[in-house]
Parts: sequence; C-alpha cells; structure tokens
Amino acid sequence: MPTEIAGAELQFLKAVDRAATIREAYIKALATAVAGGVDFWDLADASANLTYENWCNVWDVSECDDLLAAGGQGDSSGFAQWFSAHTSWITTSASAARPGLGCASWQAYFGLLTNSDADLGKFWRVPWQFAELYYDRFRRRLGGINVGAKGILSATIGDNVGSALHDFGSLERSRSPAPWVAGDGDLNTALTVGAPLLYNCETSAVDLTGVAITAKKISSAGAAGTKAFTGLAISGNANDSGKIGEIAITTGPSAGQKVILSTSVPAAAVAAGDYVLIWESDVLHEIAEVASMTTSTSLTLAKNLVHTYTTNAKVWPLYTGISGTPSASGGTTGKRISLYARPDRIITLGS
Repeated sequence: MPTEIAGAELQFLKAVDRAATIREAYIKALATAVAGGVDFWDLADASANLTYENWCNVWDVSECDDLLAAGGQGDSSGFAQWFSAHTSWITTSASAARPGLGCASWQAYFGLLTNSDADLGKFWRVPWQFAELYYDRFRRRLGGINVGAKGILSATIGDNVGSALHDFGSLERSRSPAPWVAGDGDLNTALTVGAPLLYNCETSAVDLTGVAITAKKISSAGAAGTKAFTGLAISGNANDSGKIGEIAITTGPSAGQKVILSTSVPAAAVAAGDYVLIWESDVLHEIAEVASMTTSTSLTLAKNLVHTYTTNAKVWPLYTGISGTPSASGGTTGKRISLYARPDRIITLGS
C-alpha cells in the first residue's frame, strides 16, 4: 500500500484545499451576472438618481469592488485568525511547552527553497487559490515551485469555462504557413509556477506524429530550460486528453529510495536539476529534483522519496509554457488540440 500523507498533516492539507475551494467558489459566484450589473459602482451608476449616486458611487466603493473581484478574503478577520494559528503551529519550536513544528516559516515548511535538508519541508504543493490567499494576508509569495496551477479540474477538460484552467491556447493543423500553428491564447507567456502540461483533443483523430512542441521547463535554482517533444502520436476522440512528457512507473517505488523504474522515459524528457511532480492522488504526491535519467529505464532523484507509490502513479515534468511554434507534419487540416496547465489537486465546486 502507498504511504499517504496522514495525521495532522493530512488535515492541514485538507484545510488548505478547503480555503482554496472557498476562494474559487467566491470568485465564481461573483462572476455570475445579475440584472443591472455586477459591481456596486455599476449598480449605483445605473440608478438614474443623482443624489444616490453622489452619496454611494464613491471612490471607496470602486476600490471595494476591486478588492472583491480579486478575492481578497485573506485579509478577513476569520482567515487572519486561521493564518495566525497555523503560523504559530508551523514556527514554534518542537521543544516548547506548547510544541510546534519548529520551521522557520511557511516557506521553510513547504520547502525546496534551500539546499539544507532541514528546510526541505514536506514536498507537497498548495493550490494556486490558496497561494493567493496567503499573499492577501502576508503580501509575500510562497516559493513558485510549491504552488500548483490555477483552476479546478473538470471531468471534461475541454470545458475551460467550467474548469478555469490556465489556457496556453491551441494548435491547429493548417496548410500554411506551417503544418501546425498556434491559435488564440498565451502560448508564449510563462506561468509563475511549474505545472504538468495537459493537452485536450478538440476534434477526433488528431495526429501529432512527428510534430515537435518546445516547452519551457522548471529547474532548480530558478533556471528555465526547454524540451522539444517529437512524435507525441496523439490520436483520439474529442475531449481525449493526456499529459505531455508523462512518465509511467513500472515498479512502485518505496519511500527512502531515489530510483524510479520506468520503461516509458522519453529520450531527453528531463535532465539533472529539473523538477518533476510525482502524483498518485490528491493526498499522495510530492515534488522531486532529478539527478539523472536513463531513457526507457529509470529516473534517479537528487534526494530520497518521502512517500511510497504504486504503479498507478505518474511522473510529470513541470513546465511554464510553450516557448516555440511547433514544426513538422502530421494529421489533416482542421485538427486542433488545446493546451492547459494541470492543477495538482482536484478541487470541485459541486454539481
């Protein structure tokens, strides 16, 4: 059986996810259009009553609208107390009369900021929405490598309106000027976090055999390299999806070991210093740094695994975007795929 996050840490992870869900739900509700406009400013302005507007359509109200739109609940008294209690738990010495975890900071707890084992933390990441709450409260950013991509993972990945995933745009098979060309979206814009790169087939029988896609990858010391994927052989019905550069695990690795066996390691998929996300479930995953790889054989990590995994787990390289226009041929005119950043955790808002 896999060694899942357990005890108080599991409850803390669930609390982090709950906070992220609250912010996600709040922003989604705020975006629902109502008659007469959404913002307080717009509602006052549409009243056709000058006295009401003069009193109530004031600059402070506009700033209130801006804060609400930004989802700034991290400044609320309730979340302030929640953050205060957890800050004390994280930073109080383990030998104190009322013991804590003895970490220097939230950043030290989540880790991957220094080369000191004492600061390497728990290796799991928070949802993007929680990182925004944290920033609302402290005006400081958690380490980018410790923040997952924004959005909720919809069962139908193509439903980007519902899933709110970071959209890297689309690729379409065209006659000219190139076989596959970038469509709408921000294909050339980097995320501030590393995330698995998710594709979704918009049409059936998409064929990217031989097509090279160059992606920016996240590496240690803040370095960003690139990786050109060739021969993805993506084919299937509309809304079929997958992860670019995904590495399947052949034998479930145990906690305390560095080598992950896999017969599906693509040539040059990762290199020393690259970060990967080892993911089996919302409560069983971790970030690791690659020390070396052997094509179609194994990955060797820089440090031992914290958890034990089964063959259901996957290894996903972490990318910040698409850095080049795809080249080469494959497929037929009009075939399209969309590219998204995959969130680490599946946070849903109900049916």
